[in-house]
Amino acid sequence: MQQTRGWLLVLLAVLSSAASALAQTVTIGSTTIPVVSPATSSYFYGPIYRSSAASVFNYSKYAHLYTTAELGIPFGATITQLEWLKADGGAVTGANTLNVLLNNSAATSLTDGSTWGTLSTGATSVYTNAAQDITGAAGTYLTVPTTGFTYTGGSLLVLTDWTKGGTATAAVNFVTNPAASLALGTANSTVLTNATALAAGSYGDRRPTLRITYVPGPACTAPPTAGTAVASATSVCASSSVSLSLSGTAIG
Repeated sequence: MQQTRGWLLVLLAVLSSAASALAQTVTIGSTTIPVVSPATSSYFYGPIYRSSAASVFNYSKYAHLYTTAELGIPFGATITQLEWLKADGGAVTGANTLNVLLNNSAATSLTDGSTWGTLSTGATSVYTNAAQDITGAAGTYLTVPTTGFTYTGGSLLVLTDWTKGGTATAAVNFVTNPAASLALGTANSTVLTNATALAAGSYGDRRPTLRITYVPGPACTAPPTAGTAVASATSVCASSSVSLSLSGTAIG
């Protein structure tokens, strides 16, 4: 019995290691702490807005677009985690609500003034937490696990919706990077709705550094088979017609 238990523990360890090995990450933006230009430390650009301990701007929404070239993620990959890099030790704890949505998109830029309703149409809710704490020193990440989202290619639209209902210690700054036409946002003291317009001005045109964890999609079940070309005749004369076909192909 003891030996069997030992083998089971070894098997579990191997399976866990294999699962971890499958997961890969891509980071978009600067990871240098202290922050170095052109990156900045800022609370303006998401993923949440918190300018001071006493600020009454408790509501914010952000839309950040990431292009295919930036992502480098294989089509069919499952995105399992998102992380935003903090630039300082500002914290907010308690009854705060963070919603995160993802969408595969053919867009290569965002339109200034787009409403939340327009931006979120077709997006998948991948994370919701009504007791969201944001803590940690500079260089740590706000980490959210995501579920139920497969990257199918093209751009990736990341949407965050935040309501502060808890207690803040100070401003919460993130490492942000230039992103003209790829970032929109807004913050206010009143509840934001689907009709709320997101702007590229004060809250946009920069994105917080984002680390994405993903698991590549399944490989082919078998190697592709090229097949054999078949001609209707083995010898032909000038101006005679020949039909060509392909047999025995398999896509894998």
